[in-house]
Amino acid sequence: MTTSDGIKGTINEDGVGIIKKHFAEEIAQGRLKTTGKLPTIVVRIDASKTKETFGMKFIGFQGQVKSVVNQYLELTKE
Repeated sequence: MTTSDGIKGTINEDGVGIIKKHFAEEIAQGRLKTTGKLPTIVVRIDASKTKETFGMKFIGFQGQVKSVVNQYLELTKE
């Protein structure tokens, strides 16, 4: 996640907005809560050499949040 928004860094608190936007139904059902806090410590990393060397493309922060929440919802499904 550190490199998910490139050299500008990632703001962890933005994850709550992503969850509210994409998982409103699950919040309403009580399957997700958006009351937690994860303060940001910005670490600016230029991962372009990693991209070049390994030919990989990093997923942005929004994609990572959605992926993790979907995995959580799948694991906690009744």
